[in-house]
Amino acid sequence: LARCLQPLSLHGRSAVVNSLTRDPFILAYGSTSRMLHSVNSLRPRVQQSMQSRKRSDMSTTPKEPIEYYAKIVADKIRHSDTKRILFVTGAGMSADSGLPTYRGVSGLYNQGVTEDGCSIEEAISGGMLHNRPEVCWKYIAQIEESCRNAEPNKGHHAIRALESAFEVWVLTQNVDGLHHRAKSKNVIDIHGDVHGIACTCCSWEDTVPDYSGLPYNKKGETGRVWPKCPVCSGLLRPKVVLFGESLDMKQLRTLSKQCELGFGAVLSVGTTSVFDYISWPVHLAAQADNITVEVNPGPETPISDVVDVRVPHGAADFLDHLAQHLLARKAAL
Repeated sequence: LARCLQPLSLHGRSAVVNSLTRDPFILAYGSTSRMLHSVNSLRPRVQQSMQSRKRSDMSTTPKEPIEYYAKIVADKIRHSDTKRILFVTGAGMSADSGLPTYRGVSGLYNQGVTEDGCSIEEAISGGMLHNRPEVCWKYIAQIEESCRNAEPNKGHHAIRALESAFEVWVLTQNVDGLHHRAKSKNVIDIHGDVHGIACTCCSWEDTVPDYSGLPYNKKGETGRVWPKCPVCSGLLRPKVVLFGESLDMKQLRTLSKQCELGFGAVLSVGTTSVFDYISWPVHLAAQADNITVEVNPGPETPISDVVDVRVPHGAADFLDHLAQHLLARKAAL
């Protein structure tokens, strides 16, 4: 969780909590970073280069059918001889799997103060997990319950199918695990995966299909109940990034390494791109004059004026059409 509740997408905050005043890349990577540039240093050059770049879709133009945008993007990728593609996915990616998007999960973000007298940001934070684990687990479980039994949609499967023609990587903010269930090979779970649980006191960890077998307070309950380690009885936690916690260094290093290798095309799918570590790959690709695409039916985002193509449609249908175009061409060859 962070400033918006994406479907099982819990945004880390120690790396971004001060993002209005400090560069989150510095916070996240520190002196160990091998990042080529920060977003802040890239922005002026990207803005200058955009003066000579013509975006294929402007927000002032009428909305065209999905097929129109799929063909444009597919042609760009084919003509550029792209070998490596990065998909940056957010809440909208899982919307067609039935997972609610912005402020949609059980109205958690809409209720202002939770029934335990704190905001949802406070309830699902690292501090709350350690100080009042029964409260933190109560609301983490409510989110997991809202997203239980979700299945990968045709957008997830389209990304997986493209691996037969390209080296495909996924940078996802979602912790629902749907990219893994669709069998994508190269997934960077920047915010973790809710199905992983680990002990905070020993090395025990496990993967669970859901939380139905874990003890926690249901709505309206206030007991001192939370999941405990079967080995040492220590506090268990989900392997996700909560408010006030750092992003995982292993995931950050993987992202850094892959971005340094470069992507011929970067597609931002179903995300508002409010965090710099999410928009950064798009800025890098734009600076290198590589293909950049935003797929988002909602209002314009911080990267809307940077991308070559802005697709005002839902993720699943567009990705399905795009994969059909690209794989049909491969089959024809």
